[in-house]
Amino acid sequence: MDQERSKLTYYCVAGAAGLIGGLGDIFLNQWAKSTGGAWALALGFALCNLALGGFVWMLRRAPLASAVIVYLVAGTALTYIASRFVINEQVSRQRLIGVVVALTGLAIAEAG
Repeated sequence: MDQERSKLTYYCVAGAAGLIGGLGDIFLNQWAKSTGGAWALALGFALCNLALGGFVWMLRRAPLASAVIVYLVAGTALTYIASRFVINEQVSRQRLIGVVVALTGLAIAEAG
């Protein structure tokens, strides 16, 4: 039971870190395109640093390869959801297939 709780915590932190990192990227992109001011730059850096802290937490509990896979897939999937449903960004079929392939790869890597 305790091991299951630990894995659930790990995946929750991975998801949160991935989403926070994706949001940080959105704000940095907004600043880079000159549509956001200094606040977008500061918020982007703060969010990316917070995501990095989550990633470091993950590294202390899992091997590098596993932590990278989980972090990147969580970030990709959650950023896709946020970009599609929060900021109404149109996502191509190829990009959606890429997200599905990445999630499938995660399931295979974690099961093996």
